[in-house]
Amino acid sequence: MTGKIHRDSPVPLYEQLKLIIRDQILEGSMPPGSLLPSEQSYCETHAVSRITVTRALDDLEREGFIKRIQGKGSLITYPKYQDTLKKISGFSRNIQDAGNYTQSKLLSVEPVIGSDTLVREFGLPPDREHRFIRFRRLRFVNDTPAVIMTNVVRESLGLKMQKFDLERASFYQLYEELMGAPVVRNDATLVPITATPEVAQMLQVRPGSPHFHFRGVSYIEGNVPVEVCIATFNGNMFQFSTSIYRLKSEPIQPE
Repeated sequence: MTGKIHRDSPVPLYEQLKLIIRDQILEGSMPPGSLLPSEQSYCETHAVSRITVTRALDDLEREGFIKRIQGKGSLITYPKYQDTLKKISGFSRNIQDAGNYTQSKLLSVEPVIGSDTLVREFGLPPDREHRFIRFRRLRFVNDTPAVIMTNVVRESLGLKMQKFDLERASFYQLYEELMGAPVVRNDATLVPITATPEVAQMLQVRPGSPHFHFRGVSYIEGNVPVEVCIATFNGNMFQFSTSIYRLKSEPIQPE
């Protein structure tokens, strides 16, 4: 979404305006603690009605980006949690390092038989049956539903993990304690998705809204796969960054 309202778009005007303002906040051009321009300013800049502006700001407030203060205006309150894929530390540690707090709700713990994909990701022989345990949690950041997270581990490890308080424990710390080695690498794939009705209900977002689907394999020292993590991150709360490198190769010869 650019900074311009498109009147021939099927997207409602208030939704377009909301996305314009949200993008400006996420890009850092309007940092937390600053005030938005006045409603009248948005009316004049984008040639829209006061009703359109009010509805856009109502949505931004409901989603946690701003706080409307009577007689003062709209204060930007939204903190952006940034996850750096190259940093090998758990979700809780990353969030806490940013000055926030996390909570978890354990949704389910169930044994599963490894699919071909799961067996391949763990590097196991494909000609036999392998058993795993799947943990599913809803993770909160500052009381806001942030991530639907599923962690799959080998059955032997999963049985040991169930002796701990899994709503409070850091899984990465558990892996290190129980396996005797820290997590040193994570190979992950991140793709954009839209929220299904179930995801929308759990993350308290709109059905069809954009979010991130994450699937990664974590390795402990010795290059041993310890978990497969599948997660849906609330797109209103997270941005992801990484570094991309180009391998040195032979010089390109001119044609």
